[in-house]
Amino acid sequence: EGDGLFPWLHDPDYPIPEPRGRISSPKPGDNRETITIEQLKRIASFSEVTIGGHTVNHVIMTTCTEDQLRREIVDCKRRLESLTGARVDSFAYPAGQYDSRGPRYLREYGFRLAATTEATFVSPNTDCLVVPRICVPDDVTFPEAICRMLGIWRPVLDPIKAVLHLEKIPSVPPAA
Repeated sequence: EGDGLFPWLHDPDYPIPEPRGRISSPKPGDNRETITIEQLKRIASFSEVTIGGHTVNHVIMTTCTEDQLRREIVDCKRRLESLTGARVDSFAYPAGQYDSRGPRYLREYGFRLAATTEATFVSPNTDCLVVPRICVPDDVTFPEAICRMLGIWRPVLDPIKAVLHLEKIPSVPPAA
């Protein structure tokens, strides 16, 4: 809906934690950066695809009031279910940011799975509403990608980057 543009690429005041991510800017002449409702419906029609929530306005959940957070979660779920005709019970935290309210409200509203951006592995004790996920961006070197996938990214590459005075990628803060 709307203009289909990612706000964090166009609004310097958009409240996303630093670093602002590695999303590339739109190409000149591009009118959309997101899919349309018709594309969403078509994608959702494939049995192999599951559509999950991500809030209505891509809010950073830790900055929301109780009412805002509940509204963002519930309205997102209802709208996606209405558009796709399918149950929405998975979620990805915008920018990977959440606090103790996120999993609690997701559980309350019937979500069964939620992904963070914490670069750790799933274990038998992992809460299904705080599932870590290891990100391998497009613009990393092959050795860095392998280190990330094997879970040795931070212990191996952070000291090397520090010695070389390269930018250190900040850790995601732990959930409250």
